[in-house]
Amino acid sequence: MTVRIPIRILDANIRKSTSNKERTILRGVIHPESLSALQVDDYQREAQQPSSLMSIIEALEEGEPLQNLDLGMRGEKYQIRDGIFYLQDPTFIIDGLQRVTATKLFMADNPDVPPAYLGVTIYFNTTHEWEREMFITVNTRRRRVSPDKIMFNRRETSEGVGMLYKLCSDPKFALQDKVAWSQNKGSKFVGAFSLCKLMCVLHVHKVNGLSNDKDVVCAHLDRILGDVGVGVMRDNVRLFFDLIDSTWGLRNLQHYQKAPHIKFGFLFVFARFLSDHTEFWRSDDKRLFVDMPLRKALHKFNVHEPIHANLCGASGKALDQLYDYLVDDFNKGKRGKRLRPRHAHFVSMASKDMASGAIDPSDPSQEDLPPAEAAE
Repeated sequence: MTVRIPIRILDANIRKSTSNKERTILRGVIHPESLSALQVDDYQREAQQPSSLMSIIEALEEGEPLQNLDLGMRGEKYQIRDGIFYLQDPTFIIDGLQRVTATKLFMADNPDVPPAYLGVTIYFNTTHEWEREMFITVNTRRRRVSPDKIMFNRRETSEGVGMLYKLCSDPKFALQDKVAWSQNKGSKFVGAFSLCKLMCVLHVHKVNGLSNDKDVVCAHLDRILGDVGVGVMRDNVRLFFDLIDSTWGLRNLQHYQKAPHIKFGFLFVFARFLSDHTEFWRSDDKRLFVDMPLRKALHKFNVHEPIHANLCGASGKALDQLYDYLVDDFNKGKRGKRLRPRHAHFVSMASKDMASGAIDPSDPSQEDLPPAEAAE
């Protein structure tokens, strides 16, 4: 006969739920030694490999709190001794399997550090069917935090992000009040995270490496700012979007959804185009500079031409073609003073050398979503 070890819940309080058919709910903190007593039923997905749990393990290493686990106890037996609840019926993980798996790995690999305590919400008198429906509800209705909102919260810890945030409220900035720093993009033209990534692309000749990782993007922005200086970087951002405005229109746009030059694919290509060519830079390649002849040459590119407009919303190698069209139109009719690329050979948009952090220049509303740890 198997002896079941009671699950210990610390700092707990118990109540009846008025919204869950009078179900008893216990909230508290599970003792680390009790994690191994939690059970997993077939509605739950399998535990991920350690390599896929690194973000959770890193959070544990840094002492960051994790979201509470949702557990279901198939019964209502418990005892209270010295303020500790001892659950005596089988208890199953409804939501949080990856957090439990990562926590157990972390404690096994770090026996000399204090154990990790996870918050829990425990539903009493559950069944397999009820837990399964709860699992589906939790993992289909949960909404991940927008990367734009994450950048909003990074504005106080990243000097580069903070500079961009302040610039977005400047009346002289072409994108004033057109950048989303919140959960919903709404009618804004560009998401804050896309703006941050674009500035990394624009300065990739100074700080190599592009990424979809939010912490890496913040670190790159801060390195760029440290290299070129806050004033110069602010001027570069202004000029980049002033060029968009004077060449194809931005400030007076009414229907930005129909403007191909506001799509992330085109902005990515244009930033890369400027970074790639020395003609656009001064002061040891720190300051973006576009004189009148260069501005006139940019006007040759008709972004609304159907083949160009279609490519503006593309990604990967399709953007190489858009890049080639932009260069060819810029050089058209020039016998001398043609663009001089920095690289001896063309570096593809899809190349690991160009996008070492795997930026995918597609719709930023899709590209910025991280793997769903929530779907547990």
